[in-house]
Amino acid sequence: MNVLIVDESKKNRAQIAETLAKNKITVSACGSTNELVNLLGTTSWDTILFDADSWRHNSPIITYFALAKKLEKFPIVFYNANEKFSPAPERQKNERDKVLQKPFDLSALMSAVA
Repeated sequence: MNVLIVDESKKNRAQIAETLAKNKITVSACGSTNELVNLLGTTSWDTILFDADSWRHNSPIITYFALAKKLEKFPIVFYNANEKFSPAPERQKNERDKVLQKPFDLSALMSAVA
């Protein structure tokens, strides 16, 4: 399994990557949507773990690069989400998408990836 982590927090990326690697999951990580744009088309992932705070669907970069549409083929686990979080309406929901509420919980994240 190949998983991409998108999280602005270096500490969170490292913690999640370490846990996934222990479970024999191949991990890629990036700290911004800019980095994600550069990775698109170079790799394919089975799942993307996206920190909800990093996914600001009103963000100019999300809009400019039409990231919501480009990521439709990937199941995304949005984690660390507040109660009112909703993925961008222009992105067609993948049947394997999940939204995990705050606080950030590694065991719930691992269950969502499996």
